[in-house]
Amino acid sequence: MLPAQPTAVPPIGDNAPVVNFFAATPSLIVPGQCVGVNWSVGGNVARTQILRNGVVVLDFALASGSISDCLNTPGSFTYRIEAIAPDGRLAFQQAAVTVGAGQGSGLVGGWRLTNLNGANLVPGTEITAVFGDGGNLSGSSGCSTFSAAYQINGSSLAIGSLSGSAQVCDQPAGIMEQEALYQLVLASASGFTIEGNQLTIRSARGQLTFVRIG
Repeated sequence: MLPAQPTAVPPIGDNAPVVNFFAATPSLIVPGQCVGVNWSVGGNVARTQILRNGVVVLDFALASGSISDCLNTPGSFTYRIEAIAPDGRLAFQQAAVTVGAGQGSGLVGGWRLTNLNGANLVPGTEITAVFGDGGNLSGSSGCSTFSAAYQINGSSLAIGSLSGSAQVCDQPAGIMEQEALYQLVLASASGFTIEGNQLTIRSARGQLTFVRIG
């Protein structure tokens, strides 16, 4: 009878590094705004690095955490986390962020909404959008004010996450439903056209028609 062959037992703690979660948000900002970078890693990790465009911005990071990184120059930035095992094995994830600029297009300036998905506005309400030449967007959605970053490429339009004053208005009837719909359509913008003093924003959620203010 042949002797039993020994069974190899993997060393304890020799599991591979794992990136459980990694995000850089918002994905579209204007110069001077900050990005929140959040992460969580696990497994056998000896070293964790956070990089921006290949340059280390945080070395020997904790297993989970967050940092704020403020960007002042328009362009595209790639954030990357690397979880490195003692033997050099590597796990990584990436997230892209764009710092936009308005690029001086005819879109820059103030606009007042006249039509929302084919319907007139609730009487007694006014909705506006003001596109700055630095890639910043602000305005009123009827009750609350809002701000966001935007970027254009030809006739394509991308709008970042909307932040606002989150006010609540009781009157006139339907104002809050209209505000929610406007913000939904605006945040999903994909393109625009300008004819004279009229701006049309196309969106996956519908269409917005504005007239220029002033």
